[in-house]
Amino acid sequence: MSRDFDDTLSPKDVFGNDASQSVFSGKNNAENGEDFIVVDGKRYVREKTPVDISQVPDPEVMREIKGPPRQISPLVFLWLLCTDTVPIIFGWFFACFGMIFVCVVTANINWQEFSPFARWEKSGTAVLISSESTNLSMNDAKIYKHTLEKIDATGQKHTGECFSSTDMSPRVGEEMEVECLKGTETYRIPGTSLGKMGSIRTSFLILIFVLIFPIVGMCFLLSQIRKGVRNWWLIKYGEVAKGLVTDVSPTGTRINEQPVMQVTYEYYVRGEKFLGTMASMNIDRLTDGKCEVLFVNTEKPKNIFVLDFFPKGIRVEEGTGVIKVHSFLTFLNIMFKSLIWLVFCGIFLLELAFCFGLWKFPSL
Repeated sequence: MSRDFDDTLSPKDVFGNDASQSVFSGKNNAENGEDFIVVDGKRYVREKTPVDISQVPDPEVMREIKGPPRQISPLVFLWLLCTDTVPIIFGWFFACFGMIFVCVVTANINWQEFSPFARWEKSGTAVLISSESTNLSMNDAKIYKHTLEKIDATGQKHTGECFSSTDMSPRVGEEMEVECLKGTETYRIPGTSLGKMGSIRTSFLILIFVLIFPIVGMCFLLSQIRKGVRNWWLIKYGEVAKGLVTDVSPTGTRINEQPVMQVTYEYYVRGEKFLGTMASMNIDRLTDGKCEVLFVNTEKPKNIFVLDFFPKGIRVEEGTGVIKVHSFLTFLNIMFKSLIWLVFCGIFLLELAFCFGLWKFPSL
């Protein structure tokens, strides 16, 4: 196998002027023959030494990894789903906060008007009993609720409500022409609507607009779920390989004032060399040795998961090879993040049930 250069990075504490650099440099710098970047007061130096990757000893943990398939604790799977806390909270916030507006809109839409089979036909006259303003307005115009009373041919009374932006209170007590929804006893004054949001076209456009926010939130969440499931698959069924760090570059993203870095690994799968990347804030652990243990998808070799991406509380159990949680603090961390998932999920489901009329807010 050919000899390649190992660009392994080793962290060094920086003193003097370098220590004040809290923002990583966008490109590598040269100083005294060293190639390095500065990240929040630490200097990561590329040590250019030719190395044959096949001659690098296997990390001890590789002897403990069994399979595939491998045994993975359900808690580890939860950790994989919940590890990126900020995108998850951002996604749930957008989804749940956006659903509040969806609930308001759907509560003020009469879905009978949305039916493609809805047909209105003239139905004589009805008495306007009242015309009152509501708490809604459209384009700075108040929405009024009009209450009608109609007596059919058999002498039976029917009442109905319709909405418009016109104040008809001066005409209360008068008989007005009405139209009836075919096949029902639903009446309205021509030009009005059964829902507070106005015409079908207006209601539909408003509904589409407010749906943007929960859709964006769910896209964030689905991307995190997809990422977690993909990493779980890699750990359970992926091929184990040794990876050498060849590059560390900034992604331009900062979380809690910490820069997110992209680490590039060089590794071999079935004798062919590949480069794979993984982003992390904790690059000390991801670049702390001559080689890292990777789980690789042999069908898509650029898809990798680095074993050291796990926190210290998750490790491979000696003898059995089961990947499980070994720290009580890590267990609490997983439970707390899972609780966030459950709370937001419960709120979202209640909002969804309200939109479909399956649940109503309890009266105070």
